Amino acid sequence: MKRHWYMIYFGLIIGGLFTLGITMFIRPAKHFSENENRVLQQIPTFSLNSFVQGQYQEKLEKGADDQFPGRDGLTATASICKRMMGQKDIGDTYLGKDHYYLAKKTEDSIDMFRYMENLRYVEYVGSQRASKSTLLLVPDAGTILADKLPAQAPFYQAAALYRAAGSVCKQTTFVDIRQAMNEQKKSEQLYYRTDHHWTLAGAYVGYQQLCQPLHLTKQPYEHFKPKMVSKNFLGTLHSRVLGADAKADTIYAADHLPEISSVVCDGKEKHTIYDARRCSTKDKYAYFFGGNYGEVTIKMSEQNHTGKNLIVFKDSFANCLVPFLLEQYDQVTMIDLRYYRKSVINILQQKKDAEILFLYEMSNFAEDNNIWKLTK
Repeated sequence: MKRHWYMIYFGLIIGGLFTLGITMFIRPAKHFSENENRVLQQIPTFSLNSFVQGQYQEKLEKGADDQFPGRDGLTATASICKRMMGQKDIGDTYLGKDHYYLAKKTEDSIDMFRYMENLRYVEYVGSQRASKSTLLLVPDAGTILADKLPAQAPFYQAAALYRAAGSVCKQTTFVDIRQAMNEQKKSEQLYYRTDHHWTLAGAYVGYQQLCQPLHLTKQPYEHFKPKMVSKNFLGTLHSRVLGADAKADTIYAADHLPEISSVVCDGKEKHTIYDARRCSTKDKYAYFFGGNYGEVTIKMSEQNHTGKNLIVFKDSFANCLVPFLLEQYDQVTMIDLRYYRKSVINILQQKKDAEILFLYEMSNFAEDNNIWKLTK
């Protein structure tokens, strides 16, 4: 009798796995995960050549993982189980205090050799130009909001990296905003609770600290007329955890902008620097410029003539800060080296008089393997 029940259990398990496998292959494939904001791996087409080389098996494993039925539900269930077991780290995300999710960045996450190389590439560009060159490395949320981390949670020591930047940068002005951020966090929310980016208030602190080295007229926060564009933002860190207790954030954007004559994103012209359609998607932070592009050029109208141009080498942290800068430049060109395929040297030669701003989040900069393109 006992063996009979074992056979039934075994049959149910095999039947369930078979059903899941068949479902995965016959149902329409999902091409994009809105929750994870990424393109999903597809189930590969079989070929003898790819099978012999091992490529088919590798793609099949990744495709099966991405196309698995009910994947988001299983992730949420696993998250609940891990919390019940007392885990404070799910999907490389710390479950912090006051409903904060913080990206897990330990000493092992930082490639110090690459970080120093990246600093030297930045300094090289600064040493080759007569115009100003400035570097701003935005502190990771876990650096500024260390009090939100779980007790005894390991996190990389950013102080050593900031000291190194100050030491390497001679021809490039290095801007350290940690003190200003630590002061402002007492009264403002500087980072989103479920996303790794800084808020508009956090970006404004960065803008304030850039005004002196860039010789800009500092404007009060209210000058930019912050406008609420979404009040139900759940970011990329929420996608890793899918916690039911997550607190949605509000996204604000600078509404007072100079008159803009054109915005060109990777060769395609747009009417504005904002993309309101993104507010109805998971990736609401992409409201700023519609996401990331290799090259974005914003030209202000002739009425806004200042005689100054700016090139910003950046990651996505720059997207909500750059609007603060627009009214004090004729043209701002944003370059994301992850997606930029043209020669950087050529554009620097074409824009010899343009000021240069490097704006990255610290751990992103330390891990970025594209900074070398500054010399090509």
